[in-house]
Amino acid sequence: MFHKRLLAAVLFKRVLYLGEKDYLVHSSGKVEEIGDVGKGRVPLVVLGKKHYFETIKSFPFSGLKDIKSAIETDTASFSPFQSDRFFIKKAKQTNESTKVNLWLIDDTYKEKLRRISPLFIIPETALLSFFDEGSPGIFNIRNEEQTLFVYIEQDGAVRSIFSKDGRFDLQTFRRSVGAGARDCPAREICGVEKYLALFPGILSEMPLKSLMRFANPDYFSRIIDKKQLITGLTLTAALFIIYIGLSASLPYYTNKNLKKEDRALSASLSGLLKKQGSIEIYQQKQKELVKRVNTYTYKLPLINLLNKVLPEETTIRQLVFSGNIVEMRGEAVKASELLGALSGEDRIRNARFTSPLRVDKKTGREIFRLTFVCQGSDAGDQG
Repeated sequence: MFHKRLLAAVLFKRVLYLGEKDYLVHSSGKVEEIGDVGKGRVPLVVLGKKHYFETIKSFPFSGLKDIKSAIETDTASFSPFQSDRFFIKKAKQTNESTKVNLWLIDDTYKEKLRRISPLFIIPETALLSFFDEGSPGIFNIRNEEQTLFVYIEQDGAVRSIFSKDGRFDLQTFRRSVGAGARDCPAREICGVEKYLALFPGILSEMPLKSLMRFANPDYFSRIIDKKQLITGLTLTAALFIIYIGLSASLPYYTNKNLKKEDRALSASLSGLLKKQGSIEIYQQKQKELVKRVNTYTYKLPLINLLNKVLPEETTIRQLVFSGNIVEMRGEAVKASELLGALSGEDRIRNARFTSPLRVDKKTGREIFRLTFVCQGSDAGDQG
């Protein structure tokens, strides 16, 4: 993935298309027509079909080196015009033969390409063969009075026809290339801008190995000024050394500065952190105190309340408080009436005996032991 991002950022930032007219295609998809292609170099040129001859051939050997030697030996038998520059793409290989696509560049256009001196030269039909690679299909590219039909076979081989003045239509093209094109899908593209806007996307997905097949040999054989070469290599080496030095030293100084800032920050915040800890402790103690105050049952109001609701001749021997839970012991003429009297008061809940009633043999009164929950600290304020 890294090499694809690098190629997209460097090689495919600007692509030059040389066809009936010359266009500059930007990586954003913007297309602009240009007049003088000699101004400024571009790393990649897509060559229009009018400047090359395309064919499919089979050879009785498998190595591309052997195939290339065979073509160089007798180029005239493969091309209708003089050509010493061609590109090969292997489509299918069997035990008996190897099927390849050939694109032979017209020599009359060689001087213009040498002036531009791109790193890669890709025939446009070769580039289209990498669109949705592995799926057969037809491109029907229409531009004014011209139409380019391109059939991409299952194995990636390409067959194409350039038609002017409507001499070919889609059905005629399907019949001309064979049965395989009869039912395969066709993609129609109208206008040069929509067509050229496809190039950056196809190039960004194109495998690096496939791209290298279209490297321009003249690019590497250009005469380079020796002094400029030495200067460039020296500058590159110096920049590389500086980069390595900065890469090694920057983490050290960054880490050192961060530790220094951390110590200074810790020193300035230590007092605040201690105060914050003390405040949190006081807050916790205050919450506990408030909780106790809120749940505290005041005894005098409760006694007044009990004096109000309990039957006469009831004697309280002991009152024990635990938060808002009250345990009461005493004697009464009829202790069973106590629960009804206590339950009738809104501030008293869950009144119940905690032990069986017993009768004092001397007085004949019932000895009781009960508990209840007293709600509100002002239980007897209204007594």
